[in-house]
Amino acid sequence: PEIIPPGKGSSLMTFSIQPGTAYIGFELAENLHLTAGDSISVNGHEFRIDRCLSETGSPDDIRIVTHLRDAQAILHLEDQINEIKALQCLCNGEYDLEDSLDLLRAQLKTVLPDAKVILMQSIAKARLDQRLMAERYFSFVFPLIVLVAMAWIGILAFLNVRERRQEIGILRALGYGSSKIALLFLGKAIIMGLMGAALGFVVGTVLATQFGPQIFKVTAQSIRPSLALLGWSVLVSPLIAAAAVFLPSLMAVYQDPAQTLRAD
Repeated sequence: PEIIPPGKGSSLMTFSIQPGTAYIGFELAENLHLTAGDSISVNGHEFRIDRCLSETGSPDDIRIVTHLRDAQAILHLEDQINEIKALQCLCNGEYDLEDSLDLLRAQLKTVLPDAKVILMQSIAKARLDQRLMAERYFSFVFPLIVLVAMAWIGILAFLNVRERRQEIGILRALGYGSSKIALLFLGKAIIMGLMGAALGFVVGTVLATQFGPQIFKVTAQSIRPSLALLGWSVLVSPLIAAAAVFLPSLMAVYQDPAQTLRAD
């Protein structure tokens, strides 16, 4: 059975192997000249090679990975399991490893009452530190990127206002109000924000689906387009763009058309 901590979804950190198929380690595939789609016999059991794993420099390079029931049949150890390795820490909101261990033991007790749960403290602590460092780095870099993007858009809008001083003066002289002048710049920013969000989503999705599986081989199956991100992008990007051109729009609104036209 699958055990999922409260408030969490199913993990895609591992791959799922279908019965009758096998994943072959890098060294085995190289030495035996095996490729995906070939067949291999292990103790009289035939398997179709579904995937040849990439090189890791670990014992995984000489392993054959099969479905649990297939492995039990090969070893004549039906319905027996000697070890289960949990690749992810079941950490709560406070990142307390001891509480996570107690939670895991309580959940496993209902399905595997004879199992003994051991926390590999050094590995768990290292992964926890890496996770916290990545979260802190992201929380710092993401707002910085947004501020830099807003500053860049604001500078471009400021230059645009300066280049169109004469046009703004003519529009004001013809009777166009401040709201319509401001709407021209804000509307342009909103449209550019929508186009940028859509284009960024498409380009990012294409790059992620094309190159992501080659870079993140373990989590390759979890790389897929997310329409939720598109929705957030379409909602937030125009607001950020509009906020960036707010001050340049005010500068355009408060220009005196008489002085602008006299100077030009």
